[in-house]
Order: sequence, then structure tokens, then C-alpha cells
Amino acid sequence: MNASSILLEPLASEESTVLMANLLGGTALPPAIGTRISQAAEGNPLFVEEMVSKLIDDGLLRHKDGSWEVSADLASVSVPPTIQALLASRIDRLDADERAVIQAASVVGKEFGIGDVAALLPEQLSARTSSIVTALVRKELVRPDHGGARDAFRFRHILIRDAAYNALSKLQRAELHERFAIWLEETFPERLSEYEEIIGYHLEQAHGYRASLGPLDDAARAVGLRATDHLASAARRAQMRGDVSGSINLLERSLALAPTEWEGRAEALVRLYDQLYAAGEFARALEVSRSTAAWAHGNGDIATEWLMKIAGAVIEHAHTSSLAYSETRAIAEEAISIFERLGDKHGLTRAYYLLAWTNNGSGEYTALLENSLKAGDYAREMGAEMLEAGVLPLIYTALFWGATPTSEGLAILDRLMAREGRAIYLRNRHGLGKAMVLGMSGELEQSRSLFQTLLTELRDLGYSLSADQFDGFAHAQIEESVENWDTATALVRKACDTFQARGEEGLFSTLAGRLALLLYETGGLDEAQHYAQLSDEAANHDDIASQVAWRSARAEVLAARGEADEARRYADSAVKMADETEVLMWQCDAHMARGEVYRLLGQKTEAAEDFRRCVGLYDKKEAPLFAARARRKLAEVTG
Repeated sequence: MNASSILLEPLASEESTVLMANLLGGTALPPAIGTRISQAAEGNPLFVEEMVSKLIDDGLLRHKDGSWEVSADLASVSVPPTIQALLASRIDRLDADERAVIQAASVVGKEFGIGDVAALLPEQLSARTSSIVTALVRKELVRPDHGGARDAFRFRHILIRDAAYNALSKLQRAELHERFAIWLEETFPERLSEYEEIIGYHLEQAHGYRASLGPLDDAARAVGLRATDHLASAARRAQMRGDVSGSINLLERSLALAPTEWEGRAEALVRLYDQLYAAGEFARALEVSRSTAAWAHGNGDIATEWLMKIAGAVIEHAHTSSLAYSETRAIAEEAISIFERLGDKHGLTRAYYLLAWTNNGSGEYTALLENSLKAGDYAREMGAEMLEAGVLPLIYTALFWGATPTSEGLAILDRLMAREGRAIYLRNRHGLGKAMVLGMSGELEQSRSLFQTLLTELRDLGYSLSADQFDGFAHAQIEESVENWDTATALVRKACDTFQARGEEGLFSTLAGRLALLLYETGGLDEAQHYAQLSDEAANHDDIASQVAWRSARAEVLAARGEADEARRYADSAVKMADETEVLMWQCDAHMARGEVYRLLGQKTEAAEDFRRCVGLYDKKEAPLFAARARRKLAEVTG
């Protein structure tokens, strides 16, 4: 949902006077008191309204015969200096029962129910909660919440709630928060999952206030542990529904409260890494992986230690280009050996995922498909849907860019999608894989429709970085197949900017190379050269995708500028690197670029050979739109 903000200007003095009169049904206050209220309010309409309510509370203004009259000399009336002081004064002037009710309501929150508040009050007072709340409504402190349940109310303004809450001592707050959490647990046991985050919040507050009062006793520590468990459980649910920012917040709060001996620490730290990684916060994710690995090593937890070694290696290999192929592969293979010995399917999922990343970078796409499918199978056997969802993009990578014919790819996807999962993120990823392979198969409109719907959903879930990745790589290449250069360029540029701003280098280097190729097609030679250079600077030497892309783009730019020898050298280098891999689409990109170089240099026979090779490869791939583009290029040089 989109929202707009409106900046409200402070009321002028005359407007404050009019507001006061309107609040009193047209009765004007004496000029002296009206001016004092207006000056203290400084244009804040809430201050004006609350000051008028205070005069009524104090009996200085009385309603008589359908109008308001001044019942005493107002010259000596004290006007609090701030809205906070004014509201505190109004709360303080309530009778004891009203003050107890409004303070209990403030612990529940801005919105509250009669039952919520009654549960926090002494028995002799709880029976009268409804009538007391009605009195608070008459005093314009709270109002019925017509959008809620029948007995639902809300504070008229959040500052009123804050004033009531601030009037409580820290000990009172701790006791009321804990009491409310216990009441929720006992009242809604069958709906505990719905209330878990709320219960965790109130226990968290209770623990925090007790900690601020001095050393914690066993009872207070137990409250903290209960808060930890509830928040961690709520984080798991947030992760399942795809709420990445919510799950990070809940996990961090849970870990901040957790005692040293908390049994759920390892799981929570792994989940925190996963969510930070999903959010594209690679630096924080790497920090968590390293600190968790060290903590696990010190506690003899070999499984968690190696989970986090794998996690760190994924970032360093795939995103910061600081870990070479050989080093990453060695970590993956050792991890597989360890987790096989432990019989740990979770560990095997992540170890094969890391191994698949090395296959991706080196262009070993038969192994990429095999290892990523194996990782996904382990995750499915465990019922770990979010873990499975994380593996899927590497499966799609193999099916989209590799030599697997699209009919076979769609069959693999149908098998993967046969078991309907609960996690919305998993269903979303399945749909995006379908969009990719459908686009490759020539079903352009269906592919576009899926991309539009599912990428919007992915961004709404908080996975904007992942959405940009799908847009910049697969979606853009589908548009490229029909020479929709402007759309493809815009998609890749946005993704490129996103990853560059994050300081990510692995994906950025490939995107920059892809953008350089697209900019050549739109005639932006200088900018194409610029992005080819950025790709060259960011790419790891064994990142074949990036190396092929920037070399191909640089060759085209050089040929367009008449630098024939250098153009051929870079084009031949790109073709050689691509042809040594199993990645059909890299091979086609390199040959299409070299064919364009030959065309520009007037070597039509050589150009035809490259374009003809691409036609054959695309036909083998069952990619008709890409094949049609190659045929158009072939026709240009063969007449």
C-alpha cells in the first residue's frame, strides 16, 4: 500500500482562538486566558483541545442551559508549559480508580479492550472497568474504536497513552506487563501462535524494567527466558510468511535477552544469518557467520561451526569475490564429509549448496544442477521449506543458462512444485523459476505476467534485493531475446545500481558486464566501455560469467571504434573462456558478440559462422525467441 504524508502547519493565534470557541459551542474564553493558552500551545491543536478539557475537568468551565459559562476567575489559572506537562496534569487529576484504569490501558497499548484492562486490575475494580472507561470517554481521553471489537477502545492520542504510562513506576510497569502476558497465555492457549509476538513483547518489557531496578533474581531471569522463547518462535513464523525485516527484528531481540545457557541460541543465530543474507545485508551476515562459528567452536558444537563456515564462504565467494574457487570448493567438500559422518541433512543441504556455487562460477553446469538438486532434496526431506527456497535459484540458474532443453527444465520444475509448501516465499520462488523457463521456451506473455506479479510480491515481502536479482538477470535476458533493449537496460541498470550501493561485488561484476553489452546495443559506447571497465575491476579472476561479459562488451565497443586487432583479441578471449564451460547461454553471448565484431569489421563469413553456431545452440536449448534473434543477425550478413 502506498501512503502520503501531509505536513500540517501550526495554528495561528487567531485560529487557536476560533478552535477554542468551537470546542465550547461558540463560547469565547476571556481574552487573557485565551491568549495564554494560545501562546503556550505554539500552534499545537492538541494542546488547545487538552487545555480546554482541563478547564472543564477542574470545574472552571461548566455546561449550562446548552452553552458554556466561566465559573470562576480564570486569570490565575496555571497553564502548563508543554503538551507533555499538560497531559501529565490531566492524568494526575483523575480520581484513583480512573487513574488505575487508564494506566492499565496504557500498558496494553494504544488500542485496548475492556477485558484486557480488567485482567490487570484488582478484583474489586475490574468489575467496574467498563463504566470507568465510559467516564474516560466523556473526558475525551479515550474513545471507542469503531474499527475493532464491540468493547474495543483507543487513546485519543498516543501522547495521552504515553502520559498515562509515564505516570507508572518501573516496578509497576514490570508487574503489569508480566501480568498481561500471563493473562494472554492463559486466556488464549489455542491461539498462542497469534499472540506469541505480543506475549514476547510484554515479557521483554517486564524483564527490561526489572533489569533497570538492579540485579536480576531467578524469577526475573525466568521472565527473560520466556520472552526469549516467545520472540524466537514468533521470528520463525515471520520467516515462514516471508517477513524478512520482522524476523530479523524478533531474532535480534530474542538473542539480546537470551541467557548464556539458552538451548535455542545456535538455531536463532543460523536463522539470523539466513534472514540478513536474504535481506542483502551481506556485511552483517558475514559478521554473524564469523562470530557464530567462533562461539560454536568454543562450545564444541561442530555442526553449527561448520554451518557458519559454509555461510561465510558463500558470501566471500559469491558476493565479495574474496574467496577463490579452489578454496571455496575445499570448504564445501570438507563440510560434506563432516555432515555425512554426522548424518546431518541440514548441514548437507548447505554444504551441497556451497559446492553448487563453485560449479556456477566455474561453468560446470551439469554438476551445478546435480548438486543444487541434491541440496534441495535434503531440505525437502527435512520439511525445511525456507532452506529449500534458498537453494532454488541455483537450480533455476542451471536450467535457464545451461544446456538443459526447456521442455526438460519445465518437467523438473513441475516435479519440484508438485508438493505445495506452506511458506509463501517458497511458492513465490517456484513461480519465478517457472517464469524464467517459460520465457526461455518462448511463452513471452505468460513469463512477463508471472514476473510482474511475483516480483511485486517478493518486494512486498521485503526481499527487494532478490527481486532486483531476478529482474537484472533472468527477466532482462528474456526481454533481450526480443530486442526490447530499453526495458532490458533499465532492469539491469537498476539491479546493477542496487548491488553497487550495497558494496556487493560478485553479482555486481556480472551485472555490470551485462549492462555494458546492452548499452552497446542502444548506442551508448562510452557508457558501455565504462561498465565493462567496472566489471573488469570487480570480477574475480575465476568468475567466468563476468569475465566473458565484460570482454564481449569491450570487443564490441572497440570494433565500433575501428580498433580491429584489440576487438578481435577480446572477442576471441571471451569465446575461448565460454566454450571451455558447459554454459550454453555464455557460449551464445560470446559468439553473438564476436559475430557482431566480425560484422562491424566487414568479415561477413566469420560473422555468419558465429551467428549460425548460436542458432544451433539455441535450437538445441529449445529457446525460439533467442534463436530467432540469432537468425536475424545471420540474415544481415548472408543477405
